[in-house]
Amino acid sequence: MLGEGLAGSTGPEEHGALSGGPRHGRPEATNREATMATTHVDLRSMPGTQAATGWAGGHTVTVDRAVGVAGGAGLGFNGGQLLALAIGGCFCNDLHYTAHAMGVILTEVSVSVEVDFIGDPLMATGARLTAQVSALPRDVDIEDLINQAFAVSTVGNSLRRGVHVELAAA
Repeated sequence: MLGEGLAGSTGPEEHGALSGGPRHGRPEATNREATMATTHVDLRSMPGTQAATGWAGGHTVTVDRAVGVAGGAGLGFNGGQLLALAIGGCFCNDLHYTAHAMGVILTEVSVSVEVDFIGDPLMATGARLTAQVSALPRDVDIEDLINQAFAVSTVGNSLRRGVHVELAAA
């Protein structure tokens, strides 16, 4: 690996914004705060199980509890794992967006995420990401690339800023 970086405790305000061109299929906006986009996913019970399948477009994921926990059969990810995957998956994409904007080709990306939970009901209290990135050209500043990606990571920024979640009427 050419470089290793840690993204975790620093917030986006310490890094500045990266315009980076179009992201998530949206045109670039000069005022990112004014840009509004909505993502929609659906989840439905899987016949013959207590698990569910979630989808967006042609992509699916299976959601379940551990074997023996509230009827779970261990057929898919639990909520905590999905949260960690959302944090890490978004960051992986942002590494690629950032590299593309810098004219850099990522040859290998490895991201690990740990999420801490406490309480009853459980609540996430913190998350840590580590990233290892190899890139071409080899003289690219990997730490800078990782920090820029962290600064624009949609899921990470949303969680750090306390995204509002509500239950809407069906």
